[in-house]
Amino acid sequence: MSQEVSDSSKFGQSEVGYAFPEGWLSGFVSKNCATICCCLSASERTVRKYLKPDLLLIDDMGLKNLPKHSAEYLLEVIMRRYENRSTIMTSNRPIEEWGKLLGDVPSASAILDRFLHHAQVIANLDRFAWVGSFSGVPPEEAVGKAALADAAGTNARLRLLWIGCGQDDFLRPRNEEFITKLKEAGIVHQWHLTQGGHSWPVWRGYLADFLPLLFQPVKR
Repeated sequence: MSQEVSDSSKFGQSEVGYAFPEGWLSGFVSKNCATICCCLSASERTVRKYLKPDLLLIDDMGLKNLPKHSAEYLLEVIMRRYENRSTIMTSNRPIEEWGKLLGDVPSASAILDRFLHHAQVIANLDRFAWVGSFSGVPPEEAVGKAALADAAGTNARLRLLWIGCGQDDFLRPRNEEFITKLKEAGIVHQWHLTQGGHSWPVWRGYLADFLPLLFQPVKR
């Protein structure tokens, strides 16, 4: 069984800004990882700019080629924000590849040490079975095959499989191919094809729709 949404005009590409409760955040910055690395190479003043926000979102690490010394610039910011400010880094690439992507294995390891120090990695359907993919890359072939081959077991473990992608997103074909496989295998899911591309305003809308569904009774 699948649920599909093909029209969601609220995900406008021109939408900017976040509505946080007054006083909750004194600053929020969201930029593409490659853009941040280019800026960081400019001056110490630019580095300080990324130290101030309460929340810094470094988006799409590994999606674009990074400038030389990017690992050093990122490490400098993350080390100085560590345990002082909140930092989120998103990537569709496994952490095992970060050293290669950044071109500096020691710096990549130091970055990951700080991200993972207080983190809990969620990768077990028996412990966390509400799964959302926002313009994501479908699972690796080995993982995908295992889930598709045992549809009954996957459905029993999953409480929610929510997948969203924009009509203009470059990942749309890969997501639609994955949705076809889910349908053929009989894996229960929700598919949301919306307006917009590969951008955070679209994902913000997905998050607003996805969060209220967490930990709710299963509806088959």
